[in-house]
Amino acid sequence: MKIFYLLIALFGVSMGCFCFAAEITSSGIDDKKLTFHIIQRGDTLFSIAKRNGIPLEDLQSWNKIKNLNSVTVGQKITLREPDENKLPFHIIQRGDTLFSIAKKNGIPLENLQSWNKIKNPTSITVGHKITLREPDENHDLNQEKIKHSNNEVTTQVQPGAKKLVSKAKLALTHKYYPLAISLLKELYEIGNEAERQFALEYLGVAREKYGQNEFAKQAYQKFLDHYPAADAAQRVKIRLDNLNDK
Repeated sequence: MKIFYLLIALFGVSMGCFCFAAEITSSGIDDKKLTFHIIQRGDTLFSIAKRNGIPLEDLQSWNKIKNLNSVTVGQKITLREPDENKLPFHIIQRGDTLFSIAKKNGIPLENLQSWNKIKNPTSITVGHKITLREPDENHDLNQEKIKHSNNEVTTQVQPGAKKLVSKAKLALTHKYYPLAISLLKELYEIGNEAERQFALEYLGVAREKYGQNEFAKQAYQKFLDHYPAADAAQRVKIRLDNLNDK
């Protein structure tokens, strides 16, 4: 009789384990939601990108991989865009709602309203810029006191050129071309020679991508006039020639 009850108990435990396993399977735990992948024998960056529905160039960029054939067995590959690469704002597109933006970015709707001082959630318009992070109250205090000859002078601190380069790259990556154009024009005004070269080249790229081909030609030509011996000159000339052939 004891053996009979023992068998019943064991059967109950096994059924519980089976149900638990079935629950896990049906709950939709999907390996596509993983944030990283460990390289296995036979893996290629292309196969990983295809399997996870990620553009190959994004996978390269997120993992800072220059050579597609350089991945090795056991290497950890991130499958999501690093947080530091994400823009802290969103440009309203056709069909967007404040609710959909909040849900997509995992932000409570009331926070999104508060940060952007939006009273009516339906009042947003296409092209409107929505911040996705809580504003830093001290960010606007961009005045720095310097001392010169024992006299205290207050000067306005301009955003650094390096910061503009970083923001422009992000805007280009996310295809926010009007924003990229604005940032690159500002960079050209305050940057050093290398930064000005970058600004001119990618100002041409941004305008070309945005359909402003004539302005793109002007930027490329200006680059070639000012920096004919630059490393990027040949690349810029090819872009200009391609535009002229259209």
